[in-house]
Parts: sequence; structure tokens; C-alpha cells
Amino acid sequence: MKRSISVLLSAVIFLGPIASAFAWGDDGHQTVGKIASLRIKQRTAQKIAQILKPGETLANISTWADTVKDRVGKTDPDDDTNAFLQDIAHNEKNREWQLIINNDRRNLHSFWDFDLLTSLMLQTDKRTSDTLGSFLKETVRPQSNWNPRGPVSTWAAQWATDTLQQSRDHAYKSVDITGQRTITVTTRAGQPVMREGRPVTDIVYDVKRSSNYETLNREVVRQQLAKGGYRLARLLDAIYSK
Repeated sequence: MKRSISVLLSAVIFLGPIASAFAWGDDGHQTVGKIASLRIKQRTAQKIAQILKPGETLANISTWADTVKDRVGKTDPDDDTNAFLQDIAHNEKNREWQLIINNDRRNLHSFWDFDLLTSLMLQTDKRTSDTLGSFLKETVRPQSNWNPRGPVSTWAAQWATDTLQQSRDHAYKSVDITGQRTITVTTRAGQPVMREGRPVTDIVYDVKRSSNYETLNREVVRQQLAKGGYRLARLLDAIYSK
């Protein structure tokens, strides 16, 4: 039972910030987890400590879902993990459009996941997710519109809508599509992904960013990480503080 609850908590931490910020790489998820750990109520922290294993924190379990999805197609002795892997496998069939920056192999998603976050770490001289999370918690003031409205069951939809608006106003606003190509999907090892005996293909769109894209959106990353941590804390308090 404890493992099942721990898996659920890990998924909440992974998925909660996505609804309130953009999807992140490891440093981003861990930063959000760190901020949330500094904002949750004491009773919430005590309940979570009873669930997690010794040495685990909201920050270091925040990447669980990213790690476990590498095992899609494999089996796991834990039913909850298997169910999560099946959901991921289903969603992988409906991948997002890939926007490739300046005709290279980097896509816009990974630029937000890693490049912009690294840029923020360098600018603030906070080189770890732990120090960045503490810094953002102290320096970014929560806005009134970060607070959810209504029942907890509606919060995810509210935060997803906010994410779409942020993407429209910032991530895609100064991006121009310069071309369209069909590519063969490959594994991390560079081998073609096969399905029913045929290579899997994908449509990608080549894009060009404005010259000040990084400068402008580095500040968006700052706000979105702080917002993600704040909202995750609100969600965990709603679940565990009673």
C-alpha cells in the first residue's frame, strides 16, 4: 500500500507542475518540488514524510515519471507502475507536433526544458535545482491569479488553460515556421522505431526564433517555475492537510 501511495504522489508531483507551468527536464521538476516543499503546511509535510522512503524528498522524487517511462513496453511487479506505463504508451501514440529550431535536431520543447532553464541558472548564479528553488521561493511573489478557484477536481483544467495561454503569449508568439519535413523516428541509440514492421515517421516543422527569444522567455521560466511550486503546494495541502 505504501508503495502504491508513493507512486501516486510521485505522479502528482510530476503532473501537477505541468498543468501550471511548461514541461521541464530534471532540474525544472526538482526546482518545482523544492519550492513546494518550502511552501506546504507542516501537517502536509508530516503526511508526505510518512509516505516517502528515508532520504526521499518532494524534489528528488519529482522525476520518477520521467524515469519510469523509459520502461514503456516492459512489465513491472507493481500494478500502479504498470498502469502508469500503459497510459504513457497510449499517449506516445499522439505525440505533439515537433518544432525543430533552425533545422537542427533540437526541438522547441527541449529548448524550454533545458536551454532556458540553464540560462536562468547562469543568470541567477544558482547552479542546482535546490538553490534555485530556494531562491525563487524567496524572490518571486505569488500573484493572486495563481490561486485556484472552486473544487480541487477542477484545478487541473484551470491550470491547463493557463498553460495554453502562456504558450500562446510567449512560447510561440515570436516563432516563425520556415518549413515542414517528414522524418523517421529513432530511439536514443539512433535506431529507427518500428511499428507493425514499418519505420515510424513523424512530421516536423522547422522554426526560427526571434533574436531576443531567450532573454524574454527566461523571465517567463522564472515565473512559471515559481508558479508551479506554489500551485503544487496548494494541491498537496488540499490533499494531505486535513
